[in-house]
Amino acid sequence: VLVKMSKNTLREKIEQRMLDIANSAAAQIDGNLIEHITAEDKDTEDYNRGLKTLQAYQDNIDLDYIYAVKPQEDGTFTFAIDPDREDPADFGEPIEATDALRKAAKGTPSVDKTPHTDEWGRFYSAYSPIRNSEGTIVGIIGVDFDADWYDDKLASHRATAVIITMVALTIGIALSFLIFSQNRKRFYAMLNTMNELKHETERFDQIIMDSSIKRLDLLPDSENAILKTLAKGEVNKDRSVDEYDALTTSISDVNAKFKKYIDFINTR
Repeated sequence: VLVKMSKNTLREKIEQRMLDIANSAAAQIDGNLIEHITAEDKDTEDYNRGLKTLQAYQDNIDLDYIYAVKPQEDGTFTFAIDPDREDPADFGEPIEATDALRKAAKGTPSVDKTPHTDEWGRFYSAYSPIRNSEGTIVGIIGVDFDADWYDDKLASHRATAVIITMVALTIGIALSFLIFSQNRKRFYAMLNTMNELKHETERFDQIIMDSSIKRLDLLPDSENAILKTLAKGEVNKDRSVDEYDALTTSISDVNAKFKKYIDFINTR
């Protein structure tokens, strides 16, 4: 999620930079010149002024190509001004129409979401409409950025995001291991303490039980057998089922024996 979010953010920033360049150039180009320009206007003062404006962008900004195109009645687009010094497009030469170019022709500055390929290479392009003095769209400024540069920027940022995420994950795992290790030590210490407490409690219970059994020895033999059995939590081996039934049905008698035992202890 982090990598995807960072990639989208970088893509938006690159596209915004491309649009800023296209919008700035479109604002500086005379729309009336683009509207009425023809092949015969090449090398005229107005044409050269527009040409130098675009050449200034190409010479001073990190881009591959910048140019002005005109929409045609049949829905196609042709070059109007191409400031490239090495291999400029001829006036009226058709240009590949992309979705972004069509949107710009309708008034919405747009950037290609996928690269396109032509005789000059493989590019992502940004387009911005050129308006005349009346506000009518008469042309479009196109700005080309090398697709490999664009993809490399996204890939390098993605790699950086992955590395940072993995480092953060590693640190998180190490901290978690350290915390759990400390908690495990505390837990073992608590268990040891509880075990010691358990042993001490059992020893204390045994002392009390032994003391109680010794006191029962002071009772007559006829009266202490059942009480010893109850005190020790044991069952007499020689007790028959009938004796058990008799005992369970004579609760009042047992209570009386216990009361007698308590009275005997109190007198001692």
